[in-house]
Amino acid sequence: MKTEIALGNFSKIVAARKERWEGELDRLNVVSTLVELRKQFANAMVFALQLGDEVVWMGCTPEKLMVLEEGLAHVHALAGTLTKDQDPAWTSKEEHEQQVTHDFVAGILLENGVSDYRASTVGEVLMGDIKHLATEYIFSLPYERVFSWIDQLHPTPAVGGWPQKEAWRWLDEQESLDRKFYSGWLGLLNASVQSAQIFVTLRCAEINKEGIFLYAGGGINDASDPETEWKETAAKMNVMKKSLQFWEA
Repeated sequence: MKTEIALGNFSKIVAARKERWEGELDRLNVVSTLVELRKQFANAMVFALQLGDEVVWMGCTPEKLMVLEEGLAHVHALAGTLTKDQDPAWTSKEEHEQQVTHDFVAGILLENGVSDYRASTVGEVLMGDIKHLATEYIFSLPYERVFSWIDQLHPTPAVGGWPQKEAWRWLDEQESLDRKFYSGWLGLLNASVQSAQIFVTLRCAEINKEGIFLYAGGGINDASDPETEWKETAAKMNVMKKSLQFWEA
């Protein structure tokens, strides 16, 4: 992966992994877990999605892919990660990750002729023991164009890499993991008031008859350290691990 980056084929690739939680599946209390997630992460989208009788996806995600309220769209350029075990100061590695996603969103705005947007200064988004860099873009958007914008935005460099299509194609060929719903998107649409709440599915768990599986990813660029990236994915999984609630034995 870093060889491809060193050759100049990519400036960033996001690698994902999953881990089986070693615990008693039958004791998992989904409702109490959702309550705990909401308590801990009030500013994130907390979700549970049931697929048939045997599969549930649940989690909490801070990343707005497309939130539309009263004719104004809100889009996050969220990338770059630090955990409590790392130096609290952002480095050029994380700043470069965020800048790639920032430029990607700005480019889509330009391609669509949107010039009257507002962009926040780069700030921090906190998720327990993890923090991310983020910029929020706000601009006017008709409800009918929500899905057109989702098609252009997703997958962002924050979950796939850059260049967008080439990185996703490389991951499709090289990444052995089936991400399923991880790093996809989900949310709510309300046509009656023309609103949308669409978020990227991060900090999530898949629950099926075989167990509880946690997913996480890390952005790799030319300044990445493999051990640090692995620890970051573990910290991201811990967001869900620490929130899982169980019935008493």
